[in-house]
Amino acid sequence: SHYIPNHIKNRLRVISDATCLGSNYTIKSGIRYIWNRSCFVFLHHTIKLIVLLKEILEVRLAQKMHKANYN
Repeated sequence: SHYIPNHIKNRLRVISDATCLGSNYTIKSGIRYIWNRSCFVFLHHTIKLIVLLKEILEVRLAQKMHKANYN
């Protein structure tokens, strides 16, 4: 087996730990970014849908009132 000096082992351990931490952080912030984006998009579309439904209901209600007034 190859003998690796301790200071090199330690250096490698530090590098690998930093790499793991870095990629972990990148993945977490990536997930957070995607989550925030999808939450925003979801809310945005939900609000659009609610507004649309409200408008449809108002139109229907107006039509009913209109019919009621004429009958």
